[in-house]
Order: sequence, then structure tokens, then C-alpha cells
Amino acid sequence: MDTTSQTRSDAMTAGEFRLVAKPDETVHLVCCRDASWQVALCGTECTEINPAAEVVCTMCVEEVTALRPQWRSEAQFVCPVDATRCPDEHEVDLRIARETDRTRSGR
Repeated sequence: MDTTSQTRSDAMTAGEFRLVAKPDETVHLVCCRDASWQVALCGTECTEINPAAEVVCTMCVEEVTALRPQWRSEAQFVCPVDATRCPDEHEVDLRIARETDRTRSGR
């Protein structure tokens, strides 16, 4: 993990989000290294993490495209926010576990 990733991870808060499985709802995109996932790229406030969603917010995709127009043609996904390679799926899954762990937040 690079130092930027580590710094952003250190600042995150635990247990702020509910993990849900709602395939018919629209999912919003966030930068996985951001200290907080509370605001999506489109500006929507987020309270849930929904890995089952099958539809991605059009405004989030437009923002990704505006930040990194070539993202669809790249072999590896590169972060449109900071232009570094995105963490692997395992690292993102660990972050999701921390963000939805209510026992760590005292809830």
C-alpha cells in the first residue's frame, strides 16, 4: 500500500455505513482511498454500501469520465481522482468490512 493510501485509510471512521444487498438500486461511486465515503463522486450523500447493485449512477460515471477520459480502455483501473492504480478487490473488501463494522463504532 502506498503512503497516500495509508494516510487516507488511517483517517477513516468505522461503522458509519450499512452493508446491504439491493440489486435493483443505483450504486454511487467513491474514491476507495478517500478518508470518508460519505459523499459520492456525483455529490450524493451515502449511508449504505451496496455491492449487489447492478446499476451505476450516471452522474458518477460522467464524473469519472471527466476526470479520466481513457478509463474504459485501460487494462487496469486507474483512479480518476489521484491517477494511481486502484487497490485490489481484497483491499477494498477489507475497507468495506471496516466501514460497516458497527462493533468498532460502539453502536
